[in-house]
Order: sequence, then C-alpha cells, then structure tokens
Amino acid sequence: HVSSTPEGIRRLEREYSARRDAGLDVAAAEGSALFRQTGANGFGLVSHGNASVDPYKATLGLARAAAARGAQLFEQSPVRRIRSQRRTVEIRTEGGVVTASKVVIASGYPTDDFKPLRRRFARCDGYVVLTPELPAGVRREMTPDGLILRDTASPDHWLHWIGNRVLCAGPDQASLPERARERATVQRTGQLMYELSVLRPAISGVMPEYAWDVAYSRTIDGVPYFGPH
Repeated sequence: HVSSTPEGIRRLEREYSARRDAGLDVAAAEGSALFRQTGANGFGLVSHGNASVDPYKATLGLARAAAARGAQLFEQSPVRRIRSQRRTVEIRTEGGVVTASKVVIASGYPTDDFKPLRRRFARCDGYVVLTPELPAGVRREMTPDGLILRDTASPDHWLHWIGNRVLCAGPDQASLPERARERATVQRTGQLMYELSVLRPAISGVMPEYAWDVAYSRTIDGVPYFGPH
C-alpha cells in the first residue's frame, strides 16, 4: 500500500504505527528500496500473507463444499416477492413458494424489496486492463511478481500479476448511463495504461490485450453494510 503524496504518506504512517502498536506483522518501505519495488517515491506499508483469488473458481468451490454437506442449490430461480410472516418468511418464485425461518439476501445493491436501503449505497463503474504476456526484459523492470500493489489515490488503483501479464484496476467513478459507458471505458482504460507507463516506463507503448468496465456498488461510508432488516 503505497503513496507519493504528503496526505497519503501521513495516512499510511499513522496506519503503520497503529498496526505496529497492535502487534500486527507489518513493515515500512521508503527511499530507494520502495522505488526499486514499485517505481514510487514516498512511503509504503508492507503486509504479508495477502492473496488474490479467482472469484468464479472460489464460488464454485464454496458451492461444491456446501452441496457435499447437504445444501440444496437452485440456480436461475428469480425471486418474485419476499413476504415476512410473524415466524417465517415466504419466498415466491415462478415455480412456487418456499417457506423458511430466515432468508439471507447477498447482493451488491439492494433489490426492489429493499429500496429504502438504497440511500446508503452508491453505484460505481470501475475499469480494468490486462496486458498481453510481457517479454522477460520488460517483466524485470516491473513490480515483483509476488507483489500486490495498491495506492492511496481516491479512487485508488490496484496492480498485480496474472502469469506473465499485469492486471491494473481503477480509477472508479460514479456509474454512467448505458449510452456513455463504451466511450468512458475507452477513455478510462487508456488513462490506466498511461498511468501504468508513468509508474513503470518499461511498459510504455504496450497496448492492453483486454480492457473492460465493472459495475458495482459500495456503501456511502465504505463500511460493509449487513444485519437484520
């Protein structure tokens, strides 16, 4: 987690002190050591044991484990209505009604049954680029392949390796109308590649092999929103 701005550096230094005082495994990086690894001048907060996962494979793994323990899975079954009773909840689908003691709604954005909660959320568009496989000479000039890099910009950027390719994500913005999304994706992913080349000049001139936008929502204060409703 790295920053080159005075405000971001102060923020990371406070975070470093708090983690160290709490006895957590954390280290700091700055000066030439930070520049060699990230191409940035400033301050870096280094934590260990982080990872990236393939969300699709992780979801399938969770589903297989749940099914092995007796869970029943029903895909492509749109819920038309949820009605609360005194002790139960009725879930109405096209095929019938399911009665349950509890229902868990796991959604990135409140569904129509929970419209009053929408004021607590903001819809956003994020942008991602994935480079082609990079030659060995370019890879040596990039960040180490075991490093997941995040900055303190608002919105922030993420960078990590997938095989011999670099994946870079950001900068997010408020969700756009459908008619404006294609143009915004071209502009924002071009901006991402430029910012990546400023950080690591060795990648200058490389065009992304894939570029796309990601629609998602977040809570207004950034804190996960969950609990009984």
